[in-house]
Amino acid sequence: MDTNDIIKNSAKRQTEITERQQQDALNEKARHQDQAKKANEHAVAINARLQSGLSHLSAEEFPKVKGNGYDIQHNFRFSRNPASAVQQLYGGLDLYMSQGGVAHRLGGTPPYEADYELIFSGDESSGTIAASFRSHPTGRTEPLGAFSSAAELSDSQLREVFQSFIKLSMECEEQRKAAGRK
Repeated sequence: MDTNDIIKNSAKRQTEITERQQQDALNEKARHQDQAKKANEHAVAINARLQSGLSHLSAEEFPKVKGNGYDIQHNFRFSRNPASAVQQLYGGLDLYMSQGGVAHRLGGTPPYEADYELIFSGDESSGTIAASFRSHPTGRTEPLGAFSSAAELSDSQLREVFQSFIKLSMECEEQRKAAGRK
């Protein structure tokens, strides 16, 4: 092999390396675009599930809670997905409940102060919605389940999560009563 062949072979390999790097960059860009598209689709689905879930709970479950001396308020949290920012999609829903009344915190985060919270948090990357319970008086937190945003949440799923929230809240109320606290 002479010097010219060595140089030509090296130039050929360098060209192949450059082409491979360009193709890798194109593949990476396509992968990122695909992930962003899926995240936006998940954000849209999560938004729809949260809104329909609140509508169902407001109609079916909130009147029962309020009829027993508890106040319940809700707050939507915007999606953190930058691609969905212009659409103003919700990525989370928080329900606040206290006996007698939920305190509104003007300009505060969170906007309400209550003894108990039912938290629905959407994950745009996976398309899941996780539900969890939080008791402020006792510090107790518990997961209540996770759901795919790909399908509508059934009335029975919502009822089950909400009733788990109510049951845990009442257990905490009983603990507070037993301890002699308000």
